[in-house]
Amino acid sequence: MLVLLSCDFALASAPDPERELDWMLGRWEGVRRHGEDGSEAPLRLEARSILGGAGQAIELEIVGESGTYRGIWVQIYDPEKHRWLCRYGNNTRRSWASLEGDGSVYRSVSPGRSRESRLESERIGDNGWRRTQSVSEDGGTTWRVLFVDELELIPGSRLTP
Repeated sequence: MLVLLSCDFALASAPDPERELDWMLGRWEGVRRHGEDGSEAPLRLEARSILGGAGQAIELEIVGESGTYRGIWVQIYDPEKHRWLCRYGNNTRRSWASLEGDGSVYRSVSPGRSRESRLESERIGDNGWRRTQSVSEDGGTTWRVLFVDELELIPGSRLTP
């Protein structure tokens, strides 16, 4: 009997992968720093829960010298693959990119592409978030940083799932 109770407790207290990214829900602001020249542009981002908490939608806006860049990232957790499945689109290319990841590192999964993408997402303390986008032209042997986003949660803007 004691063994069964212990097993039940372990299952009940196991982390829920669909909840592990709830920390990012809210409105964020900061800068995007370009990897080539270090130039910066202001960045605003909003992450919200979708599909009853099964995923997140993240909209971002960057106002730079060449105009306003807007993007949307949609992700949902696949319990069979134990992975986050993601789609990203923006107002410049107007097409979708597919990525998969574990919640902190995502890689492109588009067959036949000669260029791979990797997005690393890192929580910094309670209210900070760093996102680093890299690309590889050689199948992932070497990577070049495209940009780094440094974000702070706007006070009072945290959203709940």
